[in-house]
Amino acid sequence: MQANRLTQTAKPAIVKRMDPIEVLNQLLEALTEEDREGALAAAENLRTWIHQGGFAPLLRVTMDDRKSHLVADNLSREFCLAACRMADAMRAPRSGPELNS
Repeated sequence: MQANRLTQTAKPAIVKRMDPIEVLNQLLEALTEEDREGALAAAENLRTWIHQGGFAPLLRVTMDDRKSHLVADNLSREFCLAACRMADAMRAPRSGPELNS
């Protein structure tokens, strides 16, 4: 009975020290370079960090070299999670005709 209760309350390991800015940079670079392993590893680390209460990187958006906008925390968090989902999509094998053909 005791083992059952322990199993039910077990939590994943906490990422204690991480620079989410560096990991997001690694993730975006890996996505751009189509580095599947790098993207998946960075996505897993960033997603775990965010889901365990870690802060999302501070983001600024500049459009056409004009005014720069500071992105709100919740939007920054969603951007990070969307980038993680893009990495997750690299997990599935591609099927059908190539888009670049």
